[in-house]
Amino acid sequence: MTNQSNETFMVVHSLNVNLDSEYVQWLHEIKQRFRNAQIKAAVKVNSEQLLFNWRLGRDLVIRRVEEKWGKGIVKQVSLDLQAEFPNVKGFSTSNLWYMKNGINSIRLRCAKKTSTACWRNSFSTFL
Repeated sequence: MTNQSNETFMVVHSLNVNLDSEYVQWLHEIKQRFRNAQIKAAVKVNSEQLLFNWRLGRDLVIRRVEEKWGKGIVKQVSLDLQAEFPNVKGFSTSNLWYMKNGINSIRLRCAKKTSTACWRNSFSTFL
């Protein structure tokens, strides 16, 4: 079946049903809404993951983890997170260092400015 713009739609036929062009159009709309919902869900998941990463980096900085628990603590956190969430990527030691260093970079940049707005603006969406 095709619609007015010559797009081909896959329609599974079953018994005792009369499939007309109105049905095909409605089915197309349902499929499109579902695809749009999938995209929105993926964007939300990515946003939440980014928020988590920023907060983890912030925690590593604010808690002064290396001073408190020793130089190997970032690696230990990495190992513990990977053990708890074995199918999740992103908890390598190097990624945790990137998270921590990203926060430190913003702190250093903002420290050179007299306004607290720099820090607040950098983190307003993440905190």
